[in-house]
Amino acid sequence: MRKLYFAFLTLTGIFLLASQSLLAQEQNLTWDYPLKPGMPEWKNLLSHKAMVDACQIPVNTLPTLSTDRLVELCLSFPLFFTMGAFNNLQEGFEQVSTECTGFQELFKRPDAGKVLLRLYQSLDPKNVEYLQTPLERGLYKQKIFFLEFILSQKIIIDNL
Repeated sequence: MRKLYFAFLTLTGIFLLASQSLLAQEQNLTWDYPLKPGMPEWKNLLSHKAMVDACQIPVNTLPTLSTDRLVELCLSFPLFFTMGAFNNLQEGFEQVSTECTGFQELFKRPDAGKVLLRLYQSLDPKNVEYLQTPLERGLYKQKIFFLEFILSQKIIIDNL
């Protein structure tokens, strides 16, 4: 039965495209950074380059991600915080965005600005009061800050 199914897909381009779409949706839901700060394996990364390499979204995965998921992955890029290690935040963001394949893909998407803006409008800064721990509150504030910073980029504004 399985062989018959695959043969049918091979012969029918429409079904092949549909299966690729379903595969993209499945990957869209499941892909996450395999290594993050705090994981035991992270301690084995002895250079910034090794950390950057460990945090790359695979090139073949990027086109399968919806822009919504891509935005979430960019916002949770494990090395996003390093933008504060530069002379100014814009320089830092430019460096981070060149190190993250997710940002490079996001900047190519014509709907990136709309997705970012929709997410921004859904976040209420007052909600920080309802979060239980200082860590949760800090992460929520950080998400808003990073989102505002991405939204303020010329390439995003020009596509709105």
